[in-house]
Amino acid sequence: MLLQMWQEKNSVGVYSAGSLAIDSASVSAYDSAVNFYTNGGTLSIGNNGGTSTVLTGTGANKGALMFYTPSGNILLNGPVNATVQGSTDTLKRGTAFYYTGGGTLGTTSSYTQLNPIAIASWARNRFGNGTTSTLGNLNLTMNQDSRLFLTEQVDVALSNTSATSLFSGLSSTERPNITGAGSGYRTFMLYHSHLNVDNAVNLDNTNDPYNLMEISSSSITNNSTITGTQAGQIALAQANDTTPKSVVTLTNNGTITLSGANSAGIFLLKTVLLRIQMI
Repeated sequence: MLLQMWQEKNSVGVYSAGSLAIDSASVSAYDSAVNFYTNGGTLSIGNNGGTSTVLTGTGANKGALMFYTPSGNILLNGPVNATVQGSTDTLKRGTAFYYTGGGTLGTTSSYTQLNPIAIASWARNRFGNGTTSTLGNLNLTMNQDSRLFLTEQVDVALSNTSATSLFSGLSSTERPNITGAGSGYRTFMLYHSHLNVDNAVNLDNTNDPYNLMEISSSSITNNSTITGTQAGQIALAQANDTTPKSVVTLTNNGTITLSGANSAGIFLLKTVLLRIQMI
């Protein structure tokens, strides 16, 4: 079966709550739409070796999402050539993957650890048979200002946020083939999560892993050094959009050195500031 679809606002391209097999698909999604969504079912794409083409676009209000798999799994049994479009407006960016963790909101120690081991398990269960991931059939082009992951309630180290590190728990045939490195795509949107800054950060470098992340209403702990020389830079900045205040906790255990005019080490709104040292 060949499936061709063009999805607009708040719609779904392909949905499965049972068992659905597609030889090949051409699915474009825009403005809050989802390309592929499983809800307890299995969606198989490219069963007879067919090649699929996928576009995850932007929108007038919100960007689209390529894969939404809260339960069930998606099997990429044939080549899937996918493109995620970008936008300078964070709300309008296309996103490839959604990953939700768990725990008690505001207690960062309870959040799901997001690391290569966790991603390997997730990939093999959500995009495989529990043992092997089929993401190796995904040829993913990330355009400028697109987004790789949207996450909630996860605890992640900065050193694990690059695509190379994140998928390193998978074999070479199980990993998605991602192009766009160095083009300025966003690796993560962390929401109600925690970031451990465990590597040195250079705010002057637009391709520094820290600068390639989006962090919203989340906690940040700096355990390394953050430096910058340009005007108007802020090392740690967050605003809380919910309760309790501990959802956003900013902690500096390292060193922050900013020499540019009108720069600030820490900016916070409705948050908890645990510790300041060496700013």
